[in-house]
Amino acid sequence: MADRAPLRRKPVPPPAVEETWAKDLTNQFRQVLSTQRMNALSQRPSQSRSESPAPRELFAPRPSHAEPPLRHGYDYQTSTTSQPTSQKSPNSSLPPSYTSLRNIPLVPTPPTDAKSLRFKNMMHSLSNMPCKWENPGLLDEALASIPLERIYNEAQEESDIFQAEAESLGNGTRAAWGYQDCVIRALLKWFKRSFFEWVNNPKCSNCYAPTVAIGMAAPTPDEQARGANRVELYQCSNQEVYSVHKKRWVHVDACEEAWDNPRLYTEGWGKKLGYCIAFSADGAMDVTRRY
Repeated sequence: MADRAPLRRKPVPPPAVEETWAKDLTNQFRQVLSTQRMNALSQRPSQSRSESPAPRELFAPRPSHAEPPLRHGYDYQTSTTSQPTSQKSPNSSLPPSYTSLRNIPLVPTPPTDAKSLRFKNMMHSLSNMPCKWENPGLLDEALASIPLERIYNEAQEESDIFQAEAESLGNGTRAAWGYQDCVIRALLKWFKRSFFEWVNNPKCSNCYAPTVAIGMAAPTPDEQARGANRVELYQCSNQEVYSVHKKRWVHVDACEEAWDNPRLYTEGWGKKLGYCIAFSADGAMDVTRRY
């Protein structure tokens, strides 16, 4: 008895009803979501309501079967497809409201609260900063501090290396970086390794002794002209010298040109000191009562 060949079932394609149902449900969801957003915006109290028209005045009435306006690229792709032949009534369980995520006013209004005003001022300040970089005087001053010959020589050497590597590959391969790119790379290396320095407490500009941070201070007119908004104030640690004539230590502040005025910081600046300890090569002493 000959073996029978196994029976094979021909695959049945899925019905097109599921695809039509999915498109229909998507359109209903968009319509309900758009209606909820417009209703929430029309009911929300606004300071500029007397100046701005109502949402219903901005949009003409649309029939219930029309598709909502395009908002995203996804809408553009789906709008080119054919519309379903039948419209189903929306489900009783409506989707959640997304107005809290898209709380956009109908008419742009300037900020009024303190937080928004600070953000606005910061944006204006940052927008004006790049314009100062085009100042010819500042550019000349910056170029005077840069070793241009060293930068150009290092850039030329690196550019030649990139060009040689590209020629070794053949087939008209371009270099990884050009000469102009190598100039910026050389400038970057010089700034990080030679010019720039991380500083916690800067040295005193007069005696080059270590300094101690004492808080923040208002910028001087010269510092404001250079774009400074907040200035850290440091005090030289060599604040006392020994007077042979008086046979005692004398307080000195070179930054303030103060002589024998130890209460300058507490009474003059209003600083609250917990302790004030004087250090020297001979030892340390608590001088809190003096200050």
